[in-house]
Amino acid sequence: MYVRPFPTDQARWQVSSGGGGEPLWSHGGDRLFYRSTNGQLIQVDIIPGPTFNAGVQSPLFGTQGYAAEAFAREYDIAPDDQRFLMNRFRAASTGNRVVVVVDNWFTELRERVGN
Repeated sequence: MYVRPFPTDQARWQVSSGGGGEPLWSHGGDRLFYRSTNGQLIQVDIIPGPTFNAGVQSPLFGTQGYAAEAFAREYDIAPDDQRFLMNRFRAASTGNRVVVVVDNWFTELRERVGN
């Protein structure tokens, strides 16, 4: 994976030597996340300076069992950059994948918990 300035493509900096996909910048811009080819979610610290400089790469957790897509990102990060939202596969007894959508989730929560 590489990082390059936009809109020009005159320079590029290598971030991953082993490939990867689904890159995502942290909200603060000080970290880059991506999914490695071996199924790990990787965090790369960005070192501030006049040019791009990738720092230490740290595997955060395995992503087996979570949706992965070659041309789209299947996860997002919370505004505090501390939590991730990922699509997890849960097979039904028939072997089909099931998606559960809860509309008005907070309303249902209040009804069940009170308050």
